[in-house]
Amino acid sequence: MRSSTFRALISLGPAAHDSQGRDYPSGTRAVMVRASSPRTAYWKYFEARIERDDEPCLRHDDHEFVTITVTDDDRAATFFPPGQHFTLWNGQDIGTGVVSRQVFTSGSPS
Repeated sequence: MRSSTFRALISLGPAAHDSQGRDYPSGTRAVMVRASSPRTAYWKYFEARIERDDEPCLRHDDHEFVTITVTDDDRAATFFPPGQHFTLWNGQDIGTGVVSRQVFTSGSPS
């Protein structure tokens, strides 16, 4: 499994407040990140852990930089280069984001 961590600017809409996702111990929400490969039109969903720098919980109508970690058998990092737009999803679209920079990639493909 590979783990990719990147910084991104996210914007959460009002639906994020009403979503029923589970909380992580850090207070962040369990969400999926949907992105397309920059080289193809192929879309993929990734389970994501989102962490804020200053407060533990994400709030609706937030617009801020966060750290996002995704884990995947494939090369998740290739879906999240700087400038890549993505959607936050929790049974419905709850926000959008854009990658500012990749922070770390670990592991090797299975």
